[in-house]
Amino acid sequence: EEPAPTILAPGDIAPLRGQHVVARALEQLGHDPRLKDVVVIFAGAAGGGRRNAYAEQLGWIARRSGAQGRVFLTGPLDDMPAAMMLADVVACMPTEPLGQDPVAARAAALGKPLVAANHGATAEVVEEGVTGRLAAPTNPDEVAAAFADILTLDVKARSQMADMARRRALTYFSAIESAHATVRVYAALAAATER
Repeated sequence: EEPAPTILAPGDIAPLRGQHVVARALEQLGHDPRLKDVVVIFAGAAGGGRRNAYAEQLGWIARRSGAQGRVFLTGPLDDMPAAMMLADVVACMPTEPLGQDPVAARAAALGKPLVAANHGATAEVVEEGVTGRLAAPTNPDEVAAAFADILTLDVKARSQMADMARRRALTYFSAIESAHATVRVYAALAAATER
């Protein structure tokens, strides 16, 4: 029997990371017979206080939508790269634009297709339709459609998407490329001040 398709949503359990949107998208996926068994793993620290309440809210969303048993909050993982490698798709759905999103870049470098928020640094990691899908982080239906698009790809198409994600990450987001980009910025600034 085939294992259930798996979505990994790494990052601290907090409203800013948009896990509630991913949980609501899972409800929509359950209406598609091909995707009724999709599992979502929220892997990150829940913290205390309001974060614990948010983790409880995610459980409530899962129960209300009939997805209990398909939503897991693991807490922090010791080997996030291994978890990413086991996932079929990685979700990066911050509700506010981030200046950088190392989670998205790491997932892409590991060759994982992404469903990512269509704003901020997260959107820079994904080439729409080539390395993953972008979606509005406030629209669970759009997020569900993006997951469905990737999860229903045939093996060859998903493998091509994964390869393109890895290539893009290594080309634009590696430590070496970041250093080169920083040097280019400083050189341009230095040239501008010499005038």
